[in-house]
Formats: sequence, structure tokens, C-alpha cells
Amino acid sequence: MGYETTMKIVSSYGNKKTVGYLSKIAELELSKVCCDEMGKLISKLQEESKERDPLLRKEIEEVKNERNKLYNREGNFTEEAEAMDPKKRKVWQNKVSKKEVKLQKKLPYIYHGDEAIFCDCYGDFLLICNPEDVLQAMVRDQAKTIHTQEYSGEGGYRRFRVGIAMLEQFIGKNFDEKVKVILYGH
Repeated sequence: MGYETTMKIVSSYGNKKTVGYLSKIAELELSKVCCDEMGKLISKLQEESKERDPLLRKEIEEVKNERNKLYNREGNFTEEAEAMDPKKRKVWQNKVSKKEVKLQKKLPYIYHGDEAIFCDCYGDFLLICNPEDVLQAMVRDQAKTIHTQEYSGEGGYRRFRVGIAMLEQFIGKNFDEKVKVILYGH
């Protein structure tokens, strides 16, 4: 913990465990929020994520490596793939696609460009929770920053001010979709 954290608010298109596609609606850089209530929430989510099958990490890495051999950063074929017979390349594409779809049925994911993302930038599974839990942790931590005058100004931590306002818009009757929060890059 202690790294840069991004709060991603997503629409949930999965079952009770939130497995499946998560469509990003909003995002806020929170910076280093690993202390106090937010830290406890992140730690709890990390513990829960450790219960996932460790072989899934291996599958994710294999799919990612195959994808990187097939496509470059721009989404075009790599030189290796371009040099292949088109029929063989199509078989390879289908193989990679099937592996990715298999993972999508097991894990929650978001898209970055045309790539399904199953883990954060540190290789940890996506940490997904209810917006109410994040809001409650932020409100408590914000109250502490205001009380201790940890940050200059009267409003406490500026990113929490924005985060609290954002989350309030997605909770209750304010928003008509079921949302979750990903705490990404903790």
C-alpha cells in the first residue's frame, strides 16, 4: 500500500460477485490514501482478493503475453503476426480471443482501449466494493483531516472533497444504474 490510488466508478454487469464487464463511468485520482479508514477498506479488499484462485494470475499473464505477441500498443498486428500466413494468424487470433472470453467469465474486468483489464498496474486483481463503503471511509478520513488540520485550508483533503461529492451522486435515487467502485493501483 501507499502507492497512487484511482477511484473508478463503474456500472456493474455481472452477478452478485460482480464477475463480468464493468463499464467505467467516472474516475478520480486519489493519490496516496492508504491510511486510516481508506487504508482499512483497501486492506480488507486485498485480503478478499487473495481468496481468488492463484492459477487465474497465470492465465491472465498467458493471455496478456499472447496478446502482446499478436498486437502492438496501437492495436495493429505486430511484425511477427503480420508476417504470418493470414489463415494461421486468424487461428491465433481466435485462440487468444477464446482464452480472454474464458477469463471474462471468471473475473471482473474493465476495458482500456481494446484490452480487457483484470488486474491493476501492480498485478493485483481489481478491488471492487460498494460506493457506500468508500463514501463512509472517505467521510471519516476527511473529518479527521479537518480536525487535525492536516491540509491547508478549511475543507480538508481536496481529493476527498471531490470524491465525496462524486460518490453522493451515484448513491440512492441520484443515479439509475447499479454502480460499484474499483480502487485501482493501491
